[in-house]
Amino acid sequence: MSITIEGKVNNTSTVPILRKLNEGLSFLSRKYYVDRYINKKNLNDLKSQYIEYHQISGRHFNSIRQDVDGKVKAKEKITDRLIKERKEQISATQKTIKKSEARLKTLHQGIATIESYRSRVSAWKKKNQAKLSLNCLRSGEKKTFLSFAFKLRKNPLRSIRKKDGLKF
Repeated sequence: MSITIEGKVNNTSTVPILRKLNEGLSFLSRKYYVDRYINKKNLNDLKSQYIEYHQISGRHFNSIRQDVDGKVKAKEKITDRLIKERKEQISATQKTIKKSEARLKTLHQGIATIESYRSRVSAWKKKNQAKLSLNCLRSGEKKTFLSFAFKLRKNPLRSIRKKDGLKF
């Protein structure tokens, strides 16, 4: 477990030294990340190489290792959580798509039903055009016209004679 200690430096002559130390440890952290996670080098080999080449102690190496490993694990957990959230979002979106497709299918069927009704109505209108022209008359005229037309069908001459008072 690593502990971060912060302090106030009153002596300004030590600030450049601390900055150089910070830069060096930051450089070693980035280098460790590349060696360990990009190049996949063995941890024990890395430790001995860093102690020998960079002249740091084992404790410094372990500190750098823990810091970088912790950051990598945190990034992996965040990535796993984001992947899980995205999968949930994808499944929710797929459910919404299925519902929308079902609704669209029923709407399409409804439209097809309406179109079939429209075709039936237009066929009926074509078939019954003569009857429709009678519907255009006012109600009183329609009754008179229909009764007259019915009488004409039975016996055209007799119905005209009786109504008009004519004799043939």
